[in-house]
Amino acid sequence: RIFRDIYKEIAESLFLYIYLSGDTSLLNKVDTFEESIIVDAFFEFLGEVRRIFIDDVIRGDIESSISHLNFMDKAFNILYSKYFPNYFIKDYKRHIDILRSQIERSKDDFIYLKFSRGV
Repeated sequence: RIFRDIYKEIAESLFLYIYLSGDTSLLNKVDTFEESIIVDAFFEFLGEVRRIFIDDVIRGDIESSISHLNFMDKAFNILYSKYFPNYFIKDYKRHIDILRSQIERSKDDFIYLKFSRGV
């Protein structure tokens, strides 16, 4: 369990680095982890993208906010279209529901940002 958590944090960090830097050369390193760790780490990574989105909303950065929101939405659509049984990815459906809720809240935040900026 301890090693699984460490591997998940490493994979999440790789996803975040790739997302922020655009450097996809490390993407093949993710393949070294078990599939269930990769999926769990990706959900955690999307939570980090939400935090970045919120920071951009607070700063009033509409362009960056919409970019993060579109990424989260596309990632959700891909993950939603897949099915992983609970024995393979524990609580997959719950993770999908949480992600959907985060995206809906993000859309509300973005609408508020646009309204407050008069855009």
